[in-house]
Amino acid sequence: MSDEVAERGYLDELKDPFPVEKVKYRQGPGGKQLAYIDARDVADRLDEVVGQAFWQNRYTCVNGVTVCEIGLKVDGEWTWKSDGAPETTIEAEKGALSDAFKRAGVKWGIARYLYDATATTGAATHPTGAAA
Repeated sequence: MSDEVAERGYLDELKDPFPVEKVKYRQGPGGKQLAYIDARDVADRLDEVVGQAFWQNRYTCVNGVTVCEIGLKVDGEWTWKSDGAPETTIEAEKGALSDAFKRAGVKWGIARYLYDATATTGAATHPTGAAA
């Protein structure tokens, strides 16, 4: 692998679907089933596609919301994308950190398909056609 994420193919690989067994569900508003992955799956995807030395993350707090930024080294420059999450009802701080990290990953395309599928159908369908 080169010393940076320079090829668009690497960025496209971040969007690859996860194995069906990695996708979990929780009950959302109105009884809707929401699909999600674990924060460790996001870190693993970044390690596998970009390489451990070529991505980083950092956190800030804005108006009580935890914001995570994920940076990738693209064409010799660090490029950052971010998103935030409030504290959760269970393990409040840990939940906010992992939710913000996962949401920032979505900005890079990681597991974005889960949001699209859940928003339109109420249940995620794996891009291969299998129920996630």
